[in-house]
Amino acid sequence: MENQRAHSPVPSRFLDVALDAAVLAGKEILGLHGDSAAEKKPDESLITWADMASDEVISERIKRSFPEHALVSEERYEDSRRFCAEYTWIVDPLDGTRDFVKQTGQFAVHIGLVCGTEPVLGVVYVPMTDSLYHAAPGLFAGARKICQGKSSEIHVNDCALEDAVLILSSNKFSKEDADRAAQNFGMRRAWRSGGLGCKMMAVAEGTADVYIYERQKAHEWDTLAPDVILRAACGRLTDYFGNSLAYNVPRTGVFTRGLVCAPEQLHGEVLKKVQSVIPLK
Repeated sequence: MENQRAHSPVPSRFLDVALDAAVLAGKEILGLHGDSAAEKKPDESLITWADMASDEVISERIKRSFPEHALVSEERYEDSRRFCAEYTWIVDPLDGTRDFVKQTGQFAVHIGLVCGTEPVLGVVYVPMTDSLYHAAPGLFAGARKICQGKSSEIHVNDCALEDAVLILSSNKFSKEDADRAAQNFGMRRAWRSGGLGCKMMAVAEGTADVYIYERQKAHEWDTLAPDVILRAACGRLTDYFGNSLAYNVPRTGVFTRGLVCAPEQLHGEVLKKVQSVIPLK
């Protein structure tokens, strides 16, 4: 199975720096919470002062610690070394900017690392709940969460499709839409949340079971860090066609065929449901 393959080991210092950078960035974000001023970027996504402040903290910390590594961020699109460096950091300094502006609390910091094209480390920090999710499969087994100083291992649920809880975007679906979607997919119920990383972490720790990303565009900085953690928690992320996501590969980095996130043992069944309900292109 995919989650059982060998992984390249990474030095523990890599994880220490990523954890520290995520928490420091989260503090910067919280310091600007309530400042709802946002501008639209050329791709119509939003950017705030919090995005930039978080990006500055993370970039400075990583560049100072690992000057030989490449760094790609949502706010700093390219690093000319990314395809030749041994390690490339891929960062979303504020995942869920719309939720930050709306003050839902459902936003996160994503810091992911690849060795070549292999995902080797992921950190997702949710500042509003002080929840620090992380995994480094070559360093330790499983996925972990530190919440308010207490550390625990997290794992996806082991459940049947009819007992599964579906999580959908609060920005796209009303409660009635979510209930209808759960019925269409043959699941027990649905609830709504913001932030892609927050929703994937809900699946990884078992507070939800299935996340279906309905939009036709996601970037590698959106998915890398939570994907590493989800895999370590025995979950799986693919597009609607069942393809795993490729990271740090030339001419990719934008995923346009939807996303399906579920426990490993349930993913195939969920995928069949998605393919029967949603027209595939």
